[in-house]
Amino acid sequence: MSQDSRALVLAAVDVVELISQTVALKRRGRKYLGLCPFHTEKTPSFTVDPVKQAFYCFGCKASGSVFDFVMKRDRVEFREALEILGEAVATRGSYTPGDAIAHVHVALHAHEDAIRELERACAERSSSLHFVGIAPEFVPLRSDERFLSIVRTIGLEPEKVFAANVAR
Repeated sequence: MSQDSRALVLAAVDVVELISQTVALKRRGRKYLGLCPFHTEKTPSFTVDPVKQAFYCFGCKASGSVFDFVMKRDRVEFREALEILGEAVATRGSYTPGDAIAHVHVALHAHEDAIRELERACAERSSSLHFVGIAPEFVPLRSDERFLSIVRTIGLEPEKVFAANVAR
């Protein structure tokens, strides 16, 4: 998986929103505080920083990003955490543009899901769709007629965009 795909997932998932589904969080200054889900405690030592998009427990020293939280909470490897977070993003009522979700699906080799998200983003007139023609992650989709149709719909000429070698 590319660093770009990882960054897109990090941008799409808010750490406070994700963790508050598991932990009762209370705002304390600019951070949030709650009981750590990874060990037993009576006094909250688990902090979530929305600016850094990270969590830290002063009790057990657990820390990290949304990926680390899901991996630890669900006892899964990174790939499974990516799938869980990708699904969470895709099924929310409001989410980042479909092309961001499509990046995740392409990274997971779920090309049908990627096309579906791109079609939805296109229907919603996502302004960031213009980058799909040049994004390296989408090279595997360049032979798919549905992908080419999406690129044309947003006003780009696939042959010129792909020939520019920007995606390599």
